Amino acid sequence: MSPRAVVASPDGIPHDGVAEARGWSFEASETARLQTVHALGEAIREYRPSALTFLMGAAILFVAGAVVITGYLWEAAPIPFVLSLVAALLALLGFTLGMVTSRPMTRPRTLDIVVAAAATAVTLFMSRDMGVDIVVAGALVGVLLGVASLPGGPLDVLAAGSGYAGMVVGMVQPAIVVPTVVLILSGALAGAIFSAIGSSVLPGLGSRMGTSGFLASAVVYVTADLLGTERPALVPAMGGGLPHWAIVPVGIAGALVTWVLVNRAGVPFVLASGATSLLVAAAIVWSLPTEPGTALAVAWFGGTFVGGSGSNRLPTAFWIGLAALIYGALMLHFRGPLDAHAGVIGVTGAIACLATVGIEWCLHVAGARRWSGREAATPASGG
Repeated sequence: MSPRAVVASPDGIPHDGVAEARGWSFEASETARLQTVHALGEAIREYRPSALTFLMGAAILFVAGAVVITGYLWEAAPIPFVLSLVAALLALLGFTLGMVTSRPMTRPRTLDIVVAAAATAVTLFMSRDMGVDIVVAGALVGVLLGVASLPGGPLDVLAAGSGYAGMVVGMVQPAIVVPTVVLILSGALAGAIFSAIGSSVLPGLGSRMGTSGFLASAVVYVTADLLGTERPALVPAMGGGLPHWAIVPVGIAGALVTWVLVNRAGVPFVLASGATSLLVAAAIVWSLPTEPGTALAVAWFGGTFVGGSGSNRLPTAFWIGLAALIYGALMLHFRGPLDAHAGVIGVTGAIACLATVGIEWCLHVAGARRWSGREAATPASGG
């Protein structure tokens, strides 16, 4: 396996990819090309993921597993249980393939940690002191980070991504009352996590910023539990005459619009996610009753994270759309103790992206074997 050129993924973090975005096609991703044990072994030797890389990957796998078990499988009806279990197994396959092509984990940068802490503080101030809707506040912070990371700006894409991870911690519900310093430190931790994994652990996978926020905000919820604070649901039940399944097309639209902006217009991911979420979430929240408005705004916001997947993982709009469909379907049935957890939509998006990676790999492997079978069955022409 020859060395590959470093290219930029939609989330702005460099990765090693071989496939550019090609619209609604079935172009194979880099991951789908790992179809034999020999190819997997060569990938490990080339990318050389470190012990720390696997340790962080294990942490991501643990939280994803916790979300799947407590949110999708526990007390689920038979059909949602089976579908969620299949998605989880496919995600496990996608996770394994992603870890094979991960790289040695890097040391967190001070700039990224500071930016993340500041993003947490600004999001908290807007949502708790100014009364701004949580999704609108987070999206506005994303716009600020995205603009600051444009060419000539004070931030680079890794700092903006780390700040976006810190913003996720700032989206902790106002009803969760803990000391402000705990929230700010948790935001800094989210930035440190993404700074370390940005170009190394599962590079190019969508929703890693949200997953970093989920990991770090555990500090907030442990503190809240010790203080006896209740956790209201992050995504409330739909009401106001709107069907619950409306979150599915909204999430798909958020993912595809983000993908188009990044891959066709060259907009940095954080700016594309923040700007579209600001416009759409503000319109939804201010035009609909509180409960359905918040649920749809959260669905769009989470969908934009799915749309940030790199071409080395999900190379075309077709696969992005499929990942967003899985993301929306999972959101429909999410229940359990982690329902109020900030960043849970990020973990859900990551699970959906990993499941789609697994589906793509299975389809390309099956196609390759079928093609090989046809070639073997075709008699060689003689002269």
